Amino acid sequence: MKTQILLIAALLSLTVSTSSHADEFKQKEEAYIDDIPFNTDSIAADYLLGELLNDTIKLSEEAYVDDIPFDTHEVVLTYHSDSAMQVNFVMESEAPIDDIPFNTSEVLNAYMKWAGTMALTKKNS
Repeated sequence: MKTQILLIAALLSLTVSTSSHADEFKQKEEAYIDDIPFNTDSIAADYLLGELLNDTIKLSEEAYVDDIPFDTHEVVLTYHSDSAMQVNFVMESEAPIDDIPFNTSEVLNAYMKWAGTMALTKKNS
């Protein structure tokens, strides 16, 4: 018990003596000297940024979440198709070329008449 009291007293006296001399250990404020010809803050920031970028980020694989009730691929295809249809192509007018030796209107009318009779005969049979 006597030893404990002596140790406590020694520690207490050491603490008081160091705290009373604590002001003597403070450094005095010095005037700023601009003797470094570069910005150390930017160098430190660049270094830290490089360290952060060099670290490999490992992402864990996530489970697939089917939370979109439509096919986004189809939506994009439809959007691109609609966008392409909005483009107005300006074509130069050309002189007609008479290279077909028959009247296409007459050929079309004859075909339509034939297709109509074929449809009626299939419908009636």
